[in-house]
Amino acid sequence: MEEPDRRVTTLELFFDLVFVFTLTQLTVLLAGDLSFATAARVALIFLVLFWMYGAYAYLTNQVPPDRPSRRLGLMLGMGGFMVCALAVPRVFDDTGVVFGLGFLLVVVVHTALYTRSHGRDSIWYGVPNALAGVSVTVAGLLDGLAADGLWVLALALQFVTPYIAERGPGRADGRTPEALRAQLGSLNPAHFVERHGLLLIVAFGESVIAIGIGIGDLPLTAGLFGGAFLALALATALWWTYFVRDEERAEEVFRATPAAARFRLAMNAYYYAFLPMLLGIAFLAAGVKKTLGHLTEHLHTGPALPSRAASPSS
Repeated sequence: MEEPDRRVTTLELFFDLVFVFTLTQLTVLLAGDLSFATAARVALIFLVLFWMYGAYAYLTNQVPPDRPSRRLGLMLGMGGFMVCALAVPRVFDDTGVVFGLGFLLVVVVHTALYTRSHGRDSIWYGVPNALAGVSVTVAGLLDGLAADGLWVLALALQFVTPYIAERGPGRADGRTPEALRAQLGSLNPAHFVERHGLLLIVAFGESVIAIGIGIGDLPLTAGLFGGAFLALALATALWWTYFVRDEERAEEVFRATPAAARFRLAMNAYYYAFLPMLLGIAFLAAGVKKTLGHLTEHLHTGPALPSRAASPSS
């Protein structure tokens, strides 16, 4: 029997606000150097970070922060994300190890909380995540292709983790793959869909803040207000494409999907599909920051591509 619907708690929303700060910092990094190399690194950092955000969203869906110990653990994880966010602008400099240590804290806290609900099964998540954290930390001690390679290794470890989690425990204790998938898919549909929808809302807020940053101390002319309105209209259009009907439909599909298939559905819909959406919002914010003060000028490729990347028609 499926458990009653749960709402996203205010602590989870607070957690999302801290995570989106990492997105803000990635926007700062990209706006400072609108090159393909920086864009690739921004994407790589976000891919690695968003994996652990998804891990926490999955965790709190099954283990709600309704006890002091769980709340304190979640707050400690927030602290880890804050360290990562503060270190983002210098993640590929000689202080990159700070980012890695913050990321390791995020991983350790998640594994500890996950162990309380899944026991020894947590090893199949915890070990690959820890190895990814070590890889990112060591990358902070290196530079050039060696550092980039370790970041790619961390991402590869994360991408194989779901397949390990679906098969590893069964080999250890004889459970069938179907039973394991059903356990992994024991999600609360309403909470899971709402959690990711709220994350998008907070991320849209980043694109609105980018309007103010892009204007800065510029004279308040009619043209500038027109550009700000167009940037807001673009963010609103992005909201429309996701929240008008699609969110409710997503919850209906989750409810109708058997538990054994929900885990893969969650991965496809709220990890792989969310990656380009959230990255698009970050690129949009970077484009807005760089272009609002130059509305009548011809855009170079760097500032133009981020704005185009997040458009609803792209």
